[in-house]
Amino acid sequence: ALAAEPWQLFVAALASGSGWVTMGAAAVNALIAPWFNLRRPAALGMAYNGASLGGVIFSPLWIALIAGIGFVPASLAIGGVMLAVVGVLSVLVFRHTPKSLGQAPDGAEGALPRPLTAQDESPIRRQFFRDRRFLTLAVGMMLGLFAQIGLLAHLFSLLVPVLGEGLTGFAMGGATLAAILGRSLVGWVMPASADRRLVACASYGVQVIGSLLFIVAAGDGGPWLFLG
Repeated sequence: ALAAEPWQLFVAALASGSGWVTMGAAAVNALIAPWFNLRRPAALGMAYNGASLGGVIFSPLWIALIAGIGFVPASLAIGGVMLAVVGVLSVLVFRHTPKSLGQAPDGAEGALPRPLTAQDESPIRRQFFRDRRFLTLAVGMMLGLFAQIGLLAHLFSLLVPVLGEGLTGFAMGGATLAAILGRSLVGWVMPASADRRLVACASYGVQVIGSLLFIVAAGDGGPWLFLG
């Protein structure tokens, strides 16, 4: 059923946000990181691009499905398919680790390092939350991601009055395509010795410029809106 009161939207947003966190960047990093050391940036970029490619294809299809069968049936259909796909992949693919398959990260040969036990990991995790550098980095990334997701959440409603629903769906897919190209370029060009903090700062700088272009466009369309 559709929301009848504003508070119901907040509850739905809390549930969908929690699901996004557990299946978004954190989940991708947790799945990919154990398999790569030297080529981790490129591997993570490819993995994130897989999720983004789904956005390129999914945005216009989602709009078409809603127009064809309605919002509620479309939501139920998409949710059911997602549960089935993620469930199968979790059982058949995601449960494997390099250690369980007798492999090493990046396909390196030689003896595997001793895996950390729960007793080993606990002190290390506690040290992270006492490290000022880790805390400031985490807070900065959190605020940046908060702004990024907030912009994307409102971008559709900002573009619809100018482009219409159909073109807006393709525009959202285009924004995702830009993310794919950016990740691919950085992942493959950035050397292993590069300071990833500076690379992240440059990425956020580009996003700030895009936000400023939206302000310049002021919802009137034109080239500034598309550049943003």
